[in-house]
This record gives sequence, C-alpha cells and structure tokens, in this order.
Amino acid sequence: MKRILTTLLGLGVAVAANHAEAVPAFARTTGMACSSCHDAWPVLNDFGEAFRDRGYRVRAGTEDGTDHALAAFPIALRTALAYQDTITSHQTTDSGEKTVHSGSLAFPEADVIFGENLSPGTSVFAVISGFGSEGTASLESAWARLNDLGGSSWLNLKIGQTELDLPSSEHRAYTLTREGFLIDHYHPGGSLNGFSIGDNQTAIELSGHGDGPGFRYALSLANSPSEGGAGPFSAPATYLHLTYTTLPDNSFLKRFRIGLVADANWTPTEYLQNAGENVAGTGKKAKMAMQAGLDLHFAFNTLANPVALTLTWLYGKEDKALVPGATDAPAYHGGYAELDYTATVNLQFFGRVESVMNLKQAVSGTDKSAGNQMAVAVGARHILWLSSWGSMAGHVEASSENDTKASALGKDVRTTAAFAGIDLAI
Repeated sequence: MKRILTTLLGLGVAVAANHAEAVPAFARTTGMACSSCHDAWPVLNDFGEAFRDRGYRVRAGTEDGTDHALAAFPIALRTALAYQDTITSHQTTDSGEKTVHSGSLAFPEADVIFGENLSPGTSVFAVISGFGSEGTASLESAWARLNDLGGSSWLNLKIGQTELDLPSSEHRAYTLTREGFLIDHYHPGGSLNGFSIGDNQTAIELSGHGDGPGFRYALSLANSPSEGGAGPFSAPATYLHLTYTTLPDNSFLKRFRIGLVADANWTPTEYLQNAGENVAGTGKKAKMAMQAGLDLHFAFNTLANPVALTLTWLYGKEDKALVPGATDAPAYHGGYAELDYTATVNLQFFGRVESVMNLKQAVSGTDKSAGNQMAVAVGARHILWLSSWGSMAGHVEASSENDTKASALGKDVRTTAAFAGIDLAI
C-alpha cells in the first residue's frame, strides 16, 4: 500500500467516473453559499437535508422556480480526473489463479444532473450517467415529486427512478474507490433475489417531515427486479426508513440521529418455459427476502466543523427457495462505521470500515465464513476552488476489500485500490 500511494503521488491526473447529486445552481438561485447545504460537498448538513426534503425549497409552500430557472438553469456536470491503481488476488485465469495488478489513466465519464422546484407544489430531478470511451450514457435517475399534499409537509409523493432514502446516500459518499456499501448490496451465494436497497429503484415514495429537526419518514413501493411475475403485485419490494434527529445543547454532542430501516421484497421462483427459457411475466410462487436494522449518527465538535460518526447495522434473511439447492433459509448481518472530520470548509478527512457475516448458510455443511466480506477505506479531500458555479477538490484515497473463500479454489479474494486526482462539479 505504501508503494502504491507513493506511485500515485508521483503520477499526474487522469479520469474516473463518480456518481453524486450536487447542483451548484442551487447556490445561485437561493443566494446562499454552497457551505449552507454541505458540511463539505457532496455530503449534506442539516440545512441541506431540509432543502432536499422540501423539494429544493428553502421554505415549504414558497418559491415558484419558473422565474429564476432561466436566470440560473439548474444543471450541473460532475466528473473525477484521477489515476487509480488496483491489485486483485486469486483472480481466475486460464493459467490458474493469479494476482492481477493494473493502473490506469481512464477515459473520463460524467454525470449530468438537473434538479429544480418547478412550483411550490412540484419538483423534478434527473441524472444522466456515462459518456465514457464507448460513448454510451444511461438515465440513472428521473423522478417528479408532488410537495405538501393537502398543505402538509408530512405528505410528499415522489415517483420515478430514484435512490431510496438510505441511512447514508451512496451517491453522496466521500469515497470514490468504493461507490456503495457492502450491506446495501449483499445476497447469499446463489440467490435469485435481484433487489438491493443500494440500487436506484423505479418506485413510488411517500415521505414526510417537520419544519426542523425531529421525526421524518420515507416509505417506498418498488418493483423487485425479476423477469416479471404473473399479476399486478406479484413481485413487489417495500422499503421504510424512519429517523428522529435532535440537536443537543451541550459542548460535546451537537447532533444525534437514530433511524429504523426495513425492507421486504418478493421474487418469483417458477416460470412458464419456452425452449428452456423463462417466459417474462409468468413468474409465480414468489418468495420473500428481508432486511431490518438501525442507523445512528453523531456529530461532535461544532456543526461548522463536525466530527461525524455514522453507524449502520442490518440483519437479513432470504427464503431457501430463492437459493436453488438450499437446505436452509440463509441469514446474515453486517453494516459499517464511518468517521468523517471537516477540519475546515476546505479540508476533510474520512474513513470507513464495513463487514458482512453469514449467520446461516443456504446449504448445510458449507463453511460459515464462506462469502463473508470486509472492507476499509481512508482518504482526504482538499477544496481547491469553491464558488456558486461549482467546486474542485483534490482527492486521495486508499481502500481494500476481502471476500472470504470467493475464488474458484476457495481462496480469499482481496482487492486493493488507491486513487489520487481531482473531483470536479460545475
């Protein structure tokens, strides 16, 4: 790792992709600095979360976006210009399992981001991602929201392709070599279940909140990815996130949040066949998978320069019918701990440890540790330029992930990455 980091610091800048939701035009349309909404971009502070929850409005029931949209069109581009070095052990090849070492100056990719409140009662958001060396792009997010139904901030309805209301947004994470959280995407080996809370979902979300810190909720109904079940609700997925936030009046703890997370989804296990292939839309005998757990967030020091600690833990279980050949219903648990320090508005440090461990394997007699995952990431960001038109941050990071007994020969597969470059939003 020391050799990799030394090499990186001696190399120049190249390009890698990143996904996040940051629209510098919001600063221009509201007349506020970017730091009003961010501890350090892309991570939101309390005011930024309230601005997002209100449908990109400073206050509920106000701010028709029609007038200012032409003066400051709310569109942004984000990309990362960097070099990344990656080492993977026990990689399967025709010559046996090898350690593969690669470093690259990648062709740039980008996110084009649009977000706006069209009127006090409507908001929209869209992200187009890609534009890499192959020239392809896809619609990562596209949703519309009806704000304050019945005149209440406790009823807001969103529909479209969207990130679920996760304990920690994967699109707003500091880390660039680790774009997701292990527990948000984990499934027991061989599972047919394709639903992961960390993936953007085509969903309907009902959410609500007060005017300040306190209780908020988000309840989503999505499609569980499959080849299509028979009937209108044969493969649903549900997700719930409840949080309560308080700002203690003491010199040690400045913010505390506790949350409850739960999801349940159903995947068909039988289909009509045509030439040995499943016939889409004929799935039946859907079986359930679930996750449930807690998230905690603490902010120490000051809200302007917080030391933020986030803890998330989830328990998961899937029906044994979702794993062909299973003798038991597999179960697992895991989560992550992240510590971030905003030393100044221009300097941030971050570190994260993640783990997923199996409690019961699907096939009796399988080594209990097989499929366990562990990851760690550390890094720092220094803001080189910040204005209402965008920001540029120097970013260095190192990470490592170990997948237990994941190779063809039953060896641990470890992937180590190091990254140095520029994170840019304009």
